[in-house]
Amino acid sequence: MITEEGRKRMGEARKNRVDPNGNHSPYINQKELRKKRIEVFKISNGKCLICGEPAKLVHHLDGDKSNHSMINLIALCRYCHRTLHKLHSKKDVYRYSVFLF
Repeated sequence: MITEEGRKRMGEARKNRVDPNGNHSPYINQKELRKKRIEVFKISNGKCLICGEPAKLVHHLDGDKSNHSMINLIALCRYCHRTLHKLHSKKDVYRYSVFLF
């Protein structure tokens, strides 16, 4: 569970990330991410890497939203993405992600 202090810090971090159009985004270099997202979906044939359902999201394996290298991005359905984030909060996601490859 996120504390009130954590929420404030996250809010401040979001305020500092502004794209060239003046939009606030949690992602640095969002234009690059959009291009990579298309590539990730092509490679995965639009399927979730974990369960095979239609993928809707791209997940950063290392948790660094500025690292858009192809080896760091995987296509996931909403359910698996949410599950990975729950594991991440427990610091187990990195052990789990080893099994993806």
